[in-house]
Amino acid sequence: MYNIVTDYTWTATTGSYKDECPRIFAKTFEPRNSDIYNNLANWTSSIKPNRQYKTYYNDLHTTDPKDRWVFPYFDDTARSFTNEWGDQRVDSTSSKVTGLLAQYLETNVTSPVANLFASTQEAGAILQGNNNSMLLEPPKFYQYGNSDTDVVIEFPLINTIDPFPDIPKNWNLICKLIKENRFERLGGAATKSPYLWSIVIPGYRAIRWASCNVDVTFVGNRKYLGNKIVPEGYRVKLTFKSLYTEPRNFMADVGGEFLG
Repeated sequence: MYNIVTDYTWTATTGSYKDECPRIFAKTFEPRNSDIYNNLANWTSSIKPNRQYKTYYNDLHTTDPKDRWVFPYFDDTARSFTNEWGDQRVDSTSSKVTGLLAQYLETNVTSPVANLFASTQEAGAILQGNNNSMLLEPPKFYQYGNSDTDVVIEFPLINTIDPFPDIPKNWNLICKLIKENRFERLGGAATKSPYLWSIVIPGYRAIRWASCNVDVTFVGNRKYLGNKIVPEGYRVKLTFKSLYTEPRNFMADVGGEFLG
């Protein structure tokens, strides 16, 4: 467990402030197989009947669970997303199979039927002497776009209040975040993807699979100590991007610490 709220020096305030600090819960997962394998496995398992929503999303990636995290959360955003409807189906992923199927149905079923209906109605109107123009409004398709905003976490790590053990402790944390959120080259062209994350904003949002962008900057004066640059502090910014369009089912998980 990496509990930034209680176990790291990110504020000089004492007392019950840390206990009342708003927080986000997270968990990391190390990818076990290649992305190609995950896609094949997902298509195979997708035809299984009566799968629960958690099982469906859990099966999207084969991973090994790693660490639990607790981050302070001071961003103003609780939840923000948009909904769109259009004349054609748009999926949130680049699935060629579902895309081709939707295109086939649109071309060979939906549009011909709508055109036939419109032509019939128009012909009937002309025969009845009705000179008014006609407008056929076909049903709209929900656009499965991934419109949820990113989850942004920002917090300082201070090296000057209690330099030892805070200096090595903070540096080790920074290195861990950098290493686990970069891909690994295994040899030749083979690589392993960065860690995946599950995120919960208590009461408002749960993300089953997210990627993490890392932004670390130096704060204050800095020295060269122990073969590394040691600043007075760091400012850490983590941006979590949901990999998939989030269904309303996930609202059942916002009261817990971890999804999955």
